[in-house]
Amino acid sequence: MAVFNTGTTGKIHIEDTGSWIHIYLEAGQPATNVGNLTFSWNDPLSGGNRTGSISYPAGSGKKLALSLGPFGPGQGGTIYFTMNATGTQGFGGPTSVSMPFSRSSPPSQVGGLFHDEIRHRSIDIHWSFPNQNGGVFQFNQYQISSAPQSGIKDFEGNPEITANTNANDVAILDKLMPGRLYYWHVRSINNAGYGAWSNVLSFRTQAGCLVRVSGIWKYAIPYVKVNGKWVASVPYVKRADIWREAIY
Repeated sequence: MAVFNTGTTGKIHIEDTGSWIHIYLEAGQPATNVGNLTFSWNDPLSGGNRTGSISYPAGSGKKLALSLGPFGPGQGGTIYFTMNATGTQGFGGPTSVSMPFSRSSPPSQVGGLFHDEIRHRSIDIHWSFPNQNGGVFQFNQYQISSAPQSGIKDFEGNPEITANTNANDVAILDKLMPGRLYYWHVRSINNAGYGAWSNVLSFRTQAGCLVRVSGIWKYAIPYVKVNGKWVASVPYVKRADIWREAIY
């Protein structure tokens, strides 16, 4: 509830119920009598300006002037209200007040996912910022797991990485294992809560072994020659008489 002073003892109350916004007028003096108390306001739903009035006999106390709404998720703006001159000490005027409001909801699902710079133990992941649906952005959260994952849900088991970032791309450096298949997804969070997880993407880090170069152990990338062209090798295992990519 926002309360604004007007006149000598008058008040303008703006009450936000979460769906409706109610505006009350209160003279603060039992003797104040306004036969036709006029006012104007903006309509946040249509964007137009409106006028209205109420009768305010002596002793009316706090009286409802108008109700605006209902307002749904994603809607918001600022209420502007002006009470015209009354010629009374209780209300005075003209008095103009304003109050911002919002009906935020969790962010939309994250999209635009892709990854690149796949290395032995590293990768770069990217996505697009989603619609915040009237809310205030807090951070993005991503998960990376070597356990098979699918569906729009939190990763099952214990993901190797669950972390937050304010950016929409992250370089994962030296935190993965070579030659392993990984899954990843991301979601956005605002002041209204967590958005839905994105679709799941997968990638395999480069396989390799360690070799000593100038006294420093480095990952070697195994290559094989296929149709006259050298390509990075991928480990396979035979399961039920079928050769498949190895998942460690």
